[in-house]
Amino acid sequence: MPLDHIALHTKDIVKLAAFYEAALKPLGYEEHHSVVEGAVRGYGAPGHPADLWISAFPGKVPAGFEELPVGAWGGPIHIAFKAETKEQVHAFHEAAIANGGQCNGPPGPRTQTFVTEYAAFVHDPDGRNIEVNYVTPK
Repeated sequence: MPLDHIALHTKDIVKLAAFYEAALKPLGYEEHHSVVEGAVRGYGAPGHPADLWISAFPGKVPAGFEELPVGAWGGPIHIAFKAETKEQVHAFHEAAIANGGQCNGPPGPRTQTFVTEYAAFVHDPDGRNIEVNYVTPK
């Protein structure tokens, strides 16, 4: 089954929203939803459902949502977004770094897998490992 969506929780929704809005803009992502007074935001490509959700829930959440488990504010995670060109990989990396991300691998070829991959990696403001890759068959 294909991935449907990813949900990330943060203590600083303003900072994380600015990071993802800027970093994912070169990939065609935009905000689709802003609910619970901006504490929950959904992002996706135009014409597609939101597949990235970020939320700012410091413990108990609004009615209808579960209480977050201990450790829900981060931890080791790797999320990869698809790019259609190498230029998008560069644009993502540049925007991510300019908006609070930390480089975790500059744009360049990655040949360790069964595909030819051109990718860049950053840690988002909460320390998650975020990748953008342009993939072609070998």
